[in-house]
Amino acid sequence: MYKQRLHTKSERRHHGVFLTEALRQHCAVLGFDAIPSLPDLRKSYKLLVKQWHPDKFNNRKKLQQLAVQKTQKINLAYRALLDAITEAPPEGESGVGPAPGSNSRHQYSWQKYTEGFPDDEAKEFFLNSSHVVSAGYSKKRQILYLKFLGDEIYLYFDVPAFVFKHLLLSKSPGKYAMRFIYKRFRHRKFMPLGPTRGRKA
Repeated sequence: MYKQRLHTKSERRHHGVFLTEALRQHCAVLGFDAIPSLPDLRKSYKLLVKQWHPDKFNNRKKLQQLAVQKTQKINLAYRALLDAITEAPPEGESGVGPAPGSNSRHQYSWQKYTEGFPDDEAKEFFLNSSHVVSAGYSKKRQILYLKFLGDEIYLYFDVPAFVFKHLLLSKSPGKYAMRFIYKRFRHRKFMPLGPTRGRKA
C-alpha cells in the first residue's frame, strides 16, 4: 500500500453537487455563490446572454469584443454547471460502482504493481485497457485516480462523479480517457513519500 495520504478539504454540497473551486468560479460568472437549482441556472443564463449578446454592440468595437469574451465565459460556465447538476448522483449515493468495463482484480501479472491508491476512499477498479491498469475515485475531493502500466499513478482534480462512472461503463476506457479526461482536467503525478515495493500477482 502507498504511504502518503491526501489531506481532506471541506466542500459544501448543493443540489447533489460538491462545490469545487472550478465550479465555484463558474458559479461566480453566473452570479451565484453556491450551486444553483436548475431553474435558477437557466434563468440566470438567459438574462446574462441577453445582456451581453455581441449584436447589441455592433457600433462599439471595444464593447463588442468584451461582450464576446463575456458570452464565452457565460456559455462555458453554464455548460459546466448544467453537466454537474444533471449528472449528479442522488444524496447519499456515490454514483459509482462496479461496471462492465471494470474487474475485481488486475490482469497485469507481468507488470510491477502496488495495490490500492493513496486515498482510503478511492476503491480500486481494474480496467480492460492496454495502458490504464485501474481507476479510483474520491467523492469528497472529486479526485480521479488513474494507475498506468509501470505502476504510475496520476491524480485528476475537480472531476465530476459521472465522469468516473462513464469511464467504468465505457467499452474502451483508454479511448474514453483520451477524449474526456487527460486534457480536460488539471492533473499531477503522484509522488510517494518513500520507495514503494511492487507486488507481483
